[in-house]
Amino acid sequence: LRKLKILTLGECIPLVSYQKKADEFRKKLEFVSRFDLKWYDYTSIIDGACFPQVDFFRTSGVNAKFTPPFLSAKFHTLYEKHEYKKIKRDKNKAHFLYLYSISVKGDYDFFSFIIMPKFLEEKVKI
Repeated sequence: LRKLKILTLGECIPLVSYQKKADEFRKKLEFVSRFDLKWYDYTSIIDGACFPQVDFFRTSGVNAKFTPPFLSAKFHTLYEKHEYKKIKRDKNKAHFLYLYSISVKGDYDFFSFIIMPKFLEEKVKI
């Protein structure tokens, strides 16, 4: 697991981990947290289907050895004002926006994360 890198986008881990019957899920979450992984979590306040910048380990009651940085995609900086205004009204699009190409260069760029030649940890700006 030392080489494993995780990029979670618009995650809803608490939605699963809060369930009464999610003991097995929480055990797996705790297992993964034992390793010093390269894990980056991006969320956004306009995404109504995620838990923006929530420490899902702590809120799930998991005794984590590490937690990933909880980052904002800052969509408001990645689109022109008129585009962003429309996006905010479309909750479905807001949740899948993590996978879209951006209009304005910024810190978050999904396609840069997956196709550019550097390692993920070199591309994420913390």
